[in-house]
Amino acid sequence: MSEIFDEALVQWVLLKHPEHLSQLLGLAVGRCIGTEVTTKHGRVDFIFEVGKNKMLIVELELNINSTSKFDHCTEQLSRYIKLQSEFSQKLQVALLYASEHTSDKFRDKLGTFTEQNGIILRTYSLRKILLLYNSLVNRLYRTSGLSLGRAVALGVTSITWLKKFMAMFLAISENDLVDEMPWKTLKRMFSSSTNFYVLKRLAEDFEMISVRTLKKSKRVILTGAGRTFGNDLLLECSLHKIGLSCISSRDLTLSQKRLLLEILLNGNFTKIKVNIFHFLRFVHLTEGGWLPKQSTKLTAAEQQFLNNMFKASYNARTLNDLVLQTCTFCEELGLVEKLPVKDQLYDNVMFTTLGSRVYNYFEQLLHVERERYQIPLQVE
Repeated sequence: MSEIFDEALVQWVLLKHPEHLSQLLGLAVGRCIGTEVTTKHGRVDFIFEVGKNKMLIVELELNINSTSKFDHCTEQLSRYIKLQSEFSQKLQVALLYASEHTSDKFRDKLGTFTEQNGIILRTYSLRKILLLYNSLVNRLYRTSGLSLGRAVALGVTSITWLKKFMAMFLAISENDLVDEMPWKTLKRMFSSSTNFYVLKRLAEDFEMISVRTLKKSKRVILTGAGRTFGNDLLLECSLHKIGLSCISSRDLTLSQKRLLLEILLNGNFTKIKVNIFHFLRFVHLTEGGWLPKQSTKLTAAEQQFLNNMFKASYNARTLNDLVLQTCTFCEELGLVEKLPVKDQLYDNVMFTTLGSRVYNYFEQLLHVERERYQIPLQVE
């Protein structure tokens, strides 16, 4: 079972179940001060408040079944004891390891070492961790309603790129908006086919355009939302006295955000909307404490978790890009706020008041849709 989990995933499960962690340690664990904290004596797995003016460092291990692993573990614990000088509170150190994957030989050696050095020694069950993990992953799906489709990796890093695409409908007429354009004409206005298709997908997913074939001629036509967005771009250019070439580098205006939020919440789940919903659910489930950095290398267990969460089957790098890109979308719409954490593998992210309402609306919408399908089936 140890191949299913790595320490980071066990750590996440325990943080989500502080009552179980307290039971394992035999201590009333309080506020988590930090995880994966880099110190001059090494990287600490957990730091907790325990009682009044007391701190607890927890070293988490999956298995200790070799001399090298034992030596590495005991060396770390010896270094952590020296961290007392860094805290004004009394410091305790604890070792928590998986009981199923550590042999009797090393259990005895760990017992002797920890007793000699005043270290708390406790074990946990990976089988129990697996049960808790499954309950966490399934918790939202049991109550969420209809199942959405899988998240899709997009080559878009910012919703503001939408401005660049929509600005093309202003480029033909200097002070007016054209309602439609021939496909080939529009495509030639972009520097590459890749650029065109990526931005077209963004515009389609936010329901700004529709593509139709009329008399064997393929045309791109603005929707009502597209015309509203385009007219807002005209106003923005006029008010700020800027050209179309500069418009895409500007943040979304208040009216543009409102329009995009109206489209986001209209119940029509396009690919980018599905990505956003999956990300909001991810933030809710993880309580915003597990946002990978661009440099974070996901482990196999983390990759499996994120693929399950986003209903995808991507490699680690693509998953990392998907999560961070969608986080950027949510930041631009004012749904979340990213809180960078120095010297740790992960950043924090939190819902704004607006983001919390949007997430709850999504869940309620899916629940209502499920009821609409399920209620008629109850007639006997």
